[in-house]
Amino acid sequence: MFSSIFLLITSCMLGIAFIFSLAIGFGNGLSDVDVPGLCLRFPDTWSPLEIRIFLLALILISAALLILAFIRINHAGSRARQRALLLLAIVFLVLQLFIVFGLHTIQNTDAFEVQDQALAIAKGIHKTVDYTKSSYFKKYGNNDLYLIFCVQVFRFCLLFHIRAYHAVFELLNLIAVDLGIFMTCRTVFLLKGSRASLTVFLLSILNPLNILLLCWPYTCTLSMPLMMLCPWMTAALLKKKSGGGIRFAELLLIGITAVAAYYFRPTAVFPVIALILSAVCAGIRYAFCRSGSSVRARRSKFFAADHTRSTKASSPSPRRILRKSGIPAGKLFLIACAVLLMAGTSTAIRNASLRLDPITETKFPKMYWLMLGASGTGRFTGEEMHYTQRMDTMEEKKDADLKTIRKVLKERGTAGNLKHYLEKTRLTWSDGTAEYTNRTEESENSLPWLYRLLNGPGEGILLLWCQAYRILLLFMALFGVLLHLFSTMKHTRHTVSGSGILRKKPSGRGAGFIFQVCVITLLGGFVFYTFWEGKPVYSYPFLPYLILVGFPAWEKICRLYEESRQNVPYSLCRAWSILSVILLSVTGIGMVQKYIMTERAGVYDVPSIVCDSTALPSWVSIPEGHTLTQSFYPSGVFNTIRIRVKSVNKDKTGDLYRILVVSGASGDNGNPASYRPEDIVFDKTIESGQIKDGALTAAFPAVYPEKKEAFRILITNLSAEGKRADGLQSSVRFGTRLCYVMDEYKGDCVLNGRRHPGDLLIRVSQRDG
Repeated sequence: MFSSIFLLITSCMLGIAFIFSLAIGFGNGLSDVDVPGLCLRFPDTWSPLEIRIFLLALILISAALLILAFIRINHAGSRARQRALLLLAIVFLVLQLFIVFGLHTIQNTDAFEVQDQALAIAKGIHKTVDYTKSSYFKKYGNNDLYLIFCVQVFRFCLLFHIRAYHAVFELLNLIAVDLGIFMTCRTVFLLKGSRASLTVFLLSILNPLNILLLCWPYTCTLSMPLMMLCPWMTAALLKKKSGGGIRFAELLLIGITAVAAYYFRPTAVFPVIALILSAVCAGIRYAFCRSGSSVRARRSKFFAADHTRSTKASSPSPRRILRKSGIPAGKLFLIACAVLLMAGTSTAIRNASLRLDPITETKFPKMYWLMLGASGTGRFTGEEMHYTQRMDTMEEKKDADLKTIRKVLKERGTAGNLKHYLEKTRLTWSDGTAEYTNRTEESENSLPWLYRLLNGPGEGILLLWCQAYRILLLFMALFGVLLHLFSTMKHTRHTVSGSGILRKKPSGRGAGFIFQVCVITLLGGFVFYTFWEGKPVYSYPFLPYLILVGFPAWEKICRLYEESRQNVPYSLCRAWSILSVILLSVTGIGMVQKYIMTERAGVYDVPSIVCDSTALPSWVSIPEGHTLTQSFYPSGVFNTIRIRVKSVNKDKTGDLYRILVVSGASGDNGNPASYRPEDIVFDKTIESGQIKDGALTAAFPAVYPEKKEAFRILITNLSAEGKRADGLQSSVRFGTRLCYVMDEYKGDCVLNGRRHPGDLLIRVSQRDG
């Protein structure tokens, strides 16, 4: 009964996510939440409905072609299949290495704050986190284990004089992602054999996010081995060939994983929780079956008038129930001991090595993330952060956030709340792109052709591939859960294995038990991100579980394909193969046509310096008559400089600012008049009221810098009547990023003749369009 309830609820959530994944082709879903759409340009004569229908048809055709490619490779001969998989694996690894070493991605927000603090600790600048300057750790501080991990990585880099920190972390990201794929395939190999594991491997390398998200080394991607270790070890435990020592090590590893996952990425604990719940459900099911069989035995003896040898049915002990379910009580006890042991050990190591400050008054309570999930769009906007930050103590923050949650839920009503949480499901699970362009666009000194492929005209086909794969994955997972559910309802004494074949073994042993663990893990992810802060990228660690849950559907489709081939003449099969190749080629050529696939908003740029993406900047004002100077060293051709600004007094719009961009190191650093006319690249005076969209953009003819040539930006406040509150206030503030050692780019920022500790938030790029 319990397993059927889990299956029913999970199938409903998967159905909602699948429907919304199709709806992304028709727009942005139920509300105005900004979800990256596919970058397509259509004729002006097409109506919005025609564009959306064409877009949805294109996605569905792509999904069908993915299924066709999977079936053709999976049903090839043994040698041909191995060669095809080997070729795909090589291509997959080469593409991953291009992302790691060819794309220099600039980290922002959480990842940058943690790595900056970790590098400062590794270099010995300070022994622990500098809470006086790190706004992230003052508010959140929920990445202590990741901070320790980054410190050790930086110490390794410093030991071997490695300076390409971004490549090291992206390489670790590659190892973590590929380890997750290996563990997924190994789990299926232990349960179903080598052919099934190769099928799962093929499904995994067809996932474009396993390549595109390597540029984001954070806990979401680095936790992949922690997510997949529990199913792998459980499958190994259920094998009878393992010895006592190996079983002990596997159980200890599950306990260590639970603790490490909790401190590293709390959602990675879901598989361990699902394992325990599955064991409990299997034990309860066994107890009910044993009780029912005892009652039937007593009734048969009563009606046969055989009372002489009747014995009282003994109720099974909890230890026997757990042993029959496949997880003995001793193993659960060992897991609990391992969890407690590792919890104490990890806490001692963390406090001894970094002496992290235990202050809690400035940190945000967990209620804050529930408020993020309940209000607005269900994701970080900054308003909730400033609201919570105004409170002084932890109790005041909890009460204020809880009050806001109650107010928002009451104002929206039942229908509004249902719509909001459905939108949260769509936001987290239905967008197959995972907003990867938000990360690939923030890169500098990258291979130009690779950057244009990811963010220029080639972006559309990648987004199309991502969305088609997600639609296919959700559909197959829904199909697999429904197969399991219907089989469970029809056969009460049998269970469905991971391949959809009915067996008479208890569900606690074999693929059926792992299937239930995967279903409960997925259900936990759906429920958690319904109420927690949601982002499309947060569903990425759960994609292997979608593959495992959808595996029965994949085998069902392959079986139907085999049966259909037996009833179709050979000539028709050959004709269908030729037609499929033609369809695939024509569709691929059509998708990359210049008149259909185009860049986002009609323009794209190739940046050489990126430092404008942080969500937690430090804002500075330029006093009247003073100049802010920022030097930089571009690595390639540029014709645009974007400076991040913020208006602080909208009623005061008459402030004048002179923006001067000069080349060379000559001239006075703080005196614009000291530069020669031939060195001036850009010179313009603007009013503060003309600054739009939080940025000040300087566009000029393309500049071809020499190697290591210096340039300077000089911003002078020419206002005759500046507002001088606190001595530095004006109507416009300029964004800077404070960092210890991870400089965004080479150059110094000078304000009022003094060096500023941060760098000006700028983006230097060659912009086309």
